[in-house]
Amino acid sequence: MVHRLRLLFTLAFFLFLVACNKPGKEQMDSKLMTMSKRDKLSLISEIGEADDVNRANEIAVFLNDHDLEVLSSACFNLGYLGAREYISSLASFLHHEDDGVANMCLSGLALIVDEREEYLLGDIYNRLDSTNSLLVKLSSIEAIGAIGSVKSVEKLSRTFETDERNAVRTEIVIALGKIKSASALPLLESYLKEVKMMNKSAPNMGGVRGTESHSTVIIVALENSIDAIKSVEN
Repeated sequence: MVHRLRLLFTLAFFLFLVACNKPGKEQMDSKLMTMSKRDKLSLISEIGEADDVNRANEIAVFLNDHDLEVLSSACFNLGYLGAREYISSLASFLHHEDDGVANMCLSGLALIVDEREEYLLGDIYNRLDSTNSLLVKLSSIEAIGAIGSVKSVEKLSRTFETDERNAVRTEIVIALGKIKSASALPLLESYLKEVKMMNKSAPNMGGVRGTESHSTVIIVALENSIDAIKSVEN
């Protein structure tokens, strides 16, 4: 309770300074940077969950934070809020050396990008190819699917062939369903036949991002993507 009251007081002070002049903004930034890590994360999360895109600037302040967890949280929550005006800011972290930051940056971008961000594909492809992190790879594929460019079908198909982890392949299946290009149907239909022959009695270990997907989950994803593509054809 005490922690929440302190957090609300900090937020009230923040909002007061937003209404002030530039020196006030500098004071505001200084005040926020001296908050504890716990308070910063709580504040970012609270604003993100408020579902008010007009408050995105209150999170954007933390894109300059030196703590990687705080920075990561700010990246994701800007996307969660749907703050498209910060797409360029998030894109600047695509090649961040820390996989955690890159992952949350890509996850945030995946929530707000669309076909207008096709210009980002080159950088996202590069991160997809260069990373050893499974989570970064999955978030890269998710962002590619959200952009929805037909140009990405070839790239995703190559990744599908070279990476046999079914967590990666399932994410690709979902992305191809969002792109809705008929050129992806042969791959999806062939994989559906393969997955239907898998052992369905194996325990379902899914539920956590990056874990191996159960065959039943993959089948649902495949059927949904195939249906989405065929609905466009018809």
